[in-house]
Amino acid sequence: MNSLTSESFTSLVAARIARMKAEAARDQIANDKDIASAYVLAADTVVAVGRRILMKPSNIEEAANCLQLLSGRAHRVLYLARFAEAVYVLHVFEKRTRRTPQDDLDLARQRLGQLMKQRARRKG
Repeated sequence: MNSLTSESFTSLVAARIARMKAEAARDQIANDKDIASAYVLAADTVVAVGRRILMKPSNIEEAANCLQLLSGRAHRVLYLARFAEAVYVLHVFEKRTRRTPQDDLDLARQRLGQLMKQRARRKG
């Protein structure tokens, strides 16, 4: 029997959410002949503390509870991009401060740019 690590489970959750977003966007443009064949890129960020995944809060109380749980603790942040053929993990890091370090944001953006260039070369 295979078991998932908390990191791989978190990746699967983020990928599933991103896929649902991509499919919804694809369905919205499907009948527009000018953009129906365009790439659809969807992404999502999932925050995990230990084995617990924190979904986006739906109200102020949930947001306060999430912030309290994260306060003073390191947590993992995953940046993913989902396309029809695969889920690409752009960057995973442990966040220890309130503000996301610029280097981590820049690295995720750089990798997304490289991925988009590779996909464009393959397409044509």
